Amino acid sequence: MRFSVHKPRALWQMTRALCQLAWKASPFLLLATILITVLVGLLPIALIGVSALLLNSVASILLVTQRAASIPSSIVILTLLVGGVTLLSQITGQAQNMVRTLYQTTLTNLIQRRIAEKASSLDLSFFEDPDLQNKMANASSQASYRPMEIITQATMAISALITFLSVCTVIALWQVWIIPVLLCPPLLLFGINVFYSKKKARMILERTPLTRQSQYYYSLLTLDFFAKEIRVFSLRPFFLAFYKKTLDGMYHQDRDLASHQFGLSSLVQTLQTGVQTAFMLYIIVLLLSHTLSFGQYSLYTQSASQLNTAFLSLILALAQLYEAQLFLAYLFDFFALEPVVEKNDLTPAPGDDAALICPQLEFRDVVFRYPDREENAIDHLTFTLAPGEVMALVGKNGAGKTTLVKLLAGLYQPTQGQILLDGVDITTLDRKALRAYLGILFQDYPIYNLSAARNIGVGKIEEIENYSRIEQAARRSGFHQIVESFPEKYDTTLGRWIELGMELSGGQRQLAGLARALMREASVLILDEPTAALDPRNEWQFFQDLLHERQSKNQSIIFISHRFSSVRHADQILVLEHGQKIEEGNHQELMERKGTYAELFTLQAQMYKEDLPGREIMV
Repeated sequence: MRFSVHKPRALWQMTRALCQLAWKASPFLLLATILITVLVGLLPIALIGVSALLLNSVASILLVTQRAASIPSSIVILTLLVGGVTLLSQITGQAQNMVRTLYQTTLTNLIQRRIAEKASSLDLSFFEDPDLQNKMANASSQASYRPMEIITQATMAISALITFLSVCTVIALWQVWIIPVLLCPPLLLFGINVFYSKKKARMILERTPLTRQSQYYYSLLTLDFFAKEIRVFSLRPFFLAFYKKTLDGMYHQDRDLASHQFGLSSLVQTLQTGVQTAFMLYIIVLLLSHTLSFGQYSLYTQSASQLNTAFLSLILALAQLYEAQLFLAYLFDFFALEPVVEKNDLTPAPGDDAALICPQLEFRDVVFRYPDREENAIDHLTFTLAPGEVMALVGKNGAGKTTLVKLLAGLYQPTQGQILLDGVDITTLDRKALRAYLGILFQDYPIYNLSAARNIGVGKIEEIENYSRIEQAARRSGFHQIVESFPEKYDTTLGRWIELGMELSGGQRQLAGLARALMREASVLILDEPTAALDPRNEWQFFQDLLHERQSKNQSIIFISHRFSSVRHADQILVLEHGQKIEEGNHQELMERKGTYAELFTLQAQMYKEDLPGREIMV
């Protein structure tokens, strides 16, 4: 993977975008941060000045008399001023930490929400592309602290710059040549930090795939989804070894880089200590020769110390800003991604009544190829499904059945050809408009850690509080009887990811998924292996209810199944192979042709007969 250094114009654009985000997060906290930053920058030089005046006043009294009868009011006032400035510095520091903590939480929440909004708006292909996943991983892994780190380092740089300019002015009015001498070591340190910040940023970005790999191994060892198989197959040592190897690899990279930076930085800091020591000797000589007063001695030594501290803080903040902006580029690169398929700016969505109209579906010479493949997943496919018909898709694994469903759902766009809905090309339809017609159960449906009612209700989010419709969908799928056995019925939480709930079996999960698809009451129902986890009795009952419902509601159905006992009831059967339609017709027609379908049907029927000798099994 290649990385490019962003041009100044791009950096300015990122800075402007970050400022907009910072303002949107909380104008009040941002202004408070700026105000406190200015105070933090001015208070050190104020404390140095007041302390020098106090020391000069005390020294003046001691030169006149060895013992003062009373403390002059000027000394009391200056002492109170020193205490007041010190107290203000402490309070300001605490206020800065409080405001920074609150602002970091606010800004992080905003950015994480933006990442979630962007990710959920992108095409399905985004989640199947490792490079694009790396973009999201870079964005999300840095989002919790990088933007706030930039703001924090920027405010620290401003504070340090204010202090730096103040003490530079004090020293320049005395002896200007001292400034470049004192600044030489910090400048070298700045160069080292910039160099290694750049190396560190590039190293972390280039090893994003390795980082994602370590996160994957971590999820294998910690998530409930993998827990059973990890234990049954004794995979714990196997995956722990991989996890340790990836972590050790990243640690060795960090260690090598940090040790090199430490070595060079130590040499420069040794030089800096030598320069500061020489300066101290020089100013002591001036004091002993009565060239400087005690107040001036205090003023210049503290100013020199603050000069180094402020400049060091400034260059370190700038170096970390440089490192952070490299990461920031990937955050805004991610925000700049735009969906191609999931666009909602075309034909408006139909109303609820329009969604109930059963349309005619047509695939017209459709070709689809995945971006990373050389062969077509769907190859010049043409068919028509009339309103109210039932179509079954049959074929070996990898024949293109599920891809066909994803194309119809508008999750992918055809590479060639058209998919028509009542004569309208679905690429011209708003995604919400298209999917208003569709109720879909995919093969890899999720069970949400929500109540049973909400697990069904999300099938039509506008009706999620319609418990009558939810129960009706559950009854149609056969899930109602299972829900009735739960301790809290439809209020029972499913899964145990967030809180302790009911764990469903494979068949129960499928019935819940079916209920969700039926909740939509769509004019076109698309089911990918809808009864794979059901027992024969539940499967038979489901299809009987489904076909009856279809007849009463004029609903088209497309389903994928490897069970020919279900397939034979379809009005139209499509047999796919390598994305091509090799046979088409109803059960009787295909059996008479004695082709692929007849062969597969006969093999499955024979398997049932062999399993149960002496019994005739109708398939």
